[in-house]
Parts: sequence; structure tokens; C-alpha cells
Amino acid sequence: MCLLRDDSPNKAGGTNELLERAKAIGVPALEIRIAVQNGHPVCHHTWHSNPARPFRPPAVPEPLDQFSLLAGEEKIPSDTQWSERLKEFASGWAKKHQQLFRYAAALIITLHILATLCATVALALHGASHVPPPTHGEPLGEQAIPWLLGIELILLLAGFSMHHYLYHRKAPRNWATARVVAELTRSSRELQPRHLYLEHLFRLSLPHHFRHLLRTLNVWHLRSTSEHRNNPGNSWESHRDNYLKRRINHQIGFYQKAWANDERRLKRYQGLFTVATVLALLATLAKLILVTLAAARGGDIGLWPQLLGTLCRRSRCRSRPIWSRAEASCCKPSTATSTTIATP
Repeated sequence: MCLLRDDSPNKAGGTNELLERAKAIGVPALEIRIAVQNGHPVCHHTWHSNPARPFRPPAVPEPLDQFSLLAGEEKIPSDTQWSERLKEFASGWAKKHQQLFRYAAALIITLHILATLCATVALALHGASHVPPPTHGEPLGEQAIPWLLGIELILLLAGFSMHHYLYHRKAPRNWATARVVAELTRSSRELQPRHLYLEHLFRLSLPHHFRHLLRTLNVWHLRSTSEHRNNPGNSWESHRDNYLKRRINHQIGFYQKAWANDERRLKRYQGLFTVATVLALLATLAKLILVTLAAARGGDIGLWPQLLGTLCRRSRCRSRPIWSRAEASCCKPSTATSTTIATP
């Protein structure tokens, strides 16, 4: 932004030359010319920008567009007040989206498990019993299949809707952004009251939209520490040691406690996984035994193998007595075909 008098001369190294250099390399520049008319100042502004590199006004990350200071404050708050409120806002936003993502993920997994159970029960009920004569109507299991499939469809649609909601809310991205903002404000506060340029923040590999926030943090820090410009206070070594005791050691203890909790949780889940795997193996073994015995006897395998697994549905239908197939085709049973045929 260049402020010039309307009759400003073009001197070497002056503001006019700086403006021309900015326009030559394509840096967006706002030229403000001041003139005097009838004893009053009159300002005329002109934007200079490169069409190939359109100017983007400063913006903050998405979660911070809802941040504001308390209303009714007349003076500019101090760096401590401003950064503390910003950190509290960012931390609260991060916790909110973390809980939202956890509950939504658990809900999506639960809905898909229920949908899978509905599909499994519907597949097990399909042809689980002999087809009765038409006068008796459809079996209760056959009547429940459309309802189970409808419930499955509703559960899948609900899971997809929740996933779509999370995608548009950008919960993981907003959570990560809020956590980064909270740590950036914490870093600037830890340097109080040293009057230092926050160069280390600009060296971080952060997205471009963080640059404006970093500049604000830097200006606020320099403004609040200007009175300590010539009075650095304690040596930086003592400041470093205090930070290590107050922050690093606390973080080490925090993560050690979290690590212990995660190890206990991991052992619990590994135990549940082992139990579920053993049950699945036992169910498969029981199904294999029942199907083998039914094939050896030449009789019906019953409903238990289908409850233990849906892979035996085809075997169930192929080992059905011939007279039941005849009834299914509205034919009378024949004494010559009343034997049971079991096919492998």
C-alpha cells in the first residue's frame, strides 16, 4: 500500500519507484493519491495487479471465521488476552469436531454391521423351510424377507447420509486446522516477554491461508513486547529451561499416560478379536459337520447350518426331498418319488 501526494516527485528510491517495481514484478499494490481541494483532503485509490496472478484478499482458515473478541471493548486487547481467547476458541472447536467425527464414525460402522446382519438373516430365511401347499400361504420366514431387505436399504442410506454430512462439514480438516491454530498461539505466548520476530513460524510448511494468521500473531507479539525491546530480562537459556520443565515434561507425562491407556485398550480389543475368531471357526466346523451328516443320512440338514453361515443355502436346497419340490410345482406327491436324494 503506497500513500503519495498528488504532486509527488519521482525521486530515486522514493515511493514512486517502489510502486513501479511492485507493478513490474506483479505484486498487488494499492496506490492512494492525496490532493487538496477547497482546503480539504481528497483521496483517490487505484489497485495495481497482474491479471495472471489475481489478488486474493487476506483470509483466515475456515474455523476462525467465527472467532471474534468480546463486544464492547474500546481498546485493543493485549497479546495475552487475544491469544488466550483464540487458543480457547480453537481448542474448543477441535474437541467439538473430534467428538463429532468419533460419534459419526461409530454410527456409520454400526449401521453397516446392522445392514449386514439383515442381509445375512434374509439369506438364511430364503428357502429355509419346505414350501407348503398354496392353500397354506407363504411361510413366516418368506414374509419377513422383504421387510429385512427394506430395513437393510434404510440402514445403508442412513450410513451414506452420515458420510455425506461429514464430507461437507469437513470435520477432519477443521479439527486439524483448529489444533494447528491452538499450537501456534501457544508458541507465540511462550516467547513472552521477549521482543523477537516470530521467524520460526514462517519457516513451517503450512498451507498458504495460514500466512495471514501468522502475520497477525507476529504483529501482535511485537506490539505487546515493544516495551521490553531494550530489556530482554532473563537469559534465553533460563527461558528455554523453564519451557522444557513446564511444557515438554508435561507432554511426556501426558503421552506416557495415554500410551498406557492405549496398551490396555489394545489388549482388550485383541482379546475380543481372538474370541470372535474362535467362535467363527467353531461355527464353520459345526456347519461342516451338520452338512456332512445330513448328506450321509440323505435327509434334511435343517436350519442350524444356515444360521451358522449362509454358504450352505445351496446345499440345503439341493438336498430337499423330491416330494417337496413337487408340492412347490403344485403337483401331488408320488409314492414312486417319495425318496430323498442328496447331491454333493
